[in-house]
Amino acid sequence: MKVEIRNGQAIIEGYVNVTERTSLPLQDVRGKFVEKVRSGTFKRALEENRNIDLMYNHKRKLGDQASGMLELREDNVGLYARAVVNDAEVIEQAEKRQLKGWSFGFKEAEATWEKVGETEVRNLNKISLQEVSILSIQPAYLGTTISVRENKEELLEYRAMACIEDIDYDMETRKKEEGSKEKDEEKADVNQKYKDIVKALGE
Repeated sequence: MKVEIRNGQAIIEGYVNVTERTSLPLQDVRGKFVEKVRSGTFKRALEENRNIDLMYNHKRKLGDQASGMLELREDNVGLYARAVVNDAEVIEQAEKRQLKGWSFGFKEAEATWEKVGETEVRNLNKISLQEVSILSIQPAYLGTTISVRENKEELLEYRAMACIEDIDYDMETRKKEEGSKEKDEEKADVNQKYKDIVKALGE
């Protein structure tokens, strides 16, 4: 994940999920299993839903694709995201280097199961992608499953994975702006003192 602060905005980009990679162990009513998002799954999902929401910790909407705040694509690695965020809380967390990674929310459309040794493997071949989320909580390929209805189509699942790359924070422009602001404040302070002296002499 790469995080840049530019002109009061946080530009955040990186991989939300890597396709064809086996997850850490998850668990549901079937018991323990591992999961793999098959190549092409995100591409099909993006073709079917062209306005994915951008969320913060899955709780608060920051924007969506239609607003131009979120760009998504699947490449030969996985699902890549680029977000432009104006939200003050997210920017503050970025400045504190507290952002942890990405997650995504989906509903299963088509999956196949296989057994590899003693391990049950769930292959996600088709999903209904609902949102991607910027996290300030620690991800570890979460197996969080929220059952809204018994019907499979209403089962919303969240997945997060540990970053496959270091989080790169770029605050250079912000620091320069802050340095310039401090100099302006110092200059204004000196000017005010000069005005006060002139005023005192005239009295």
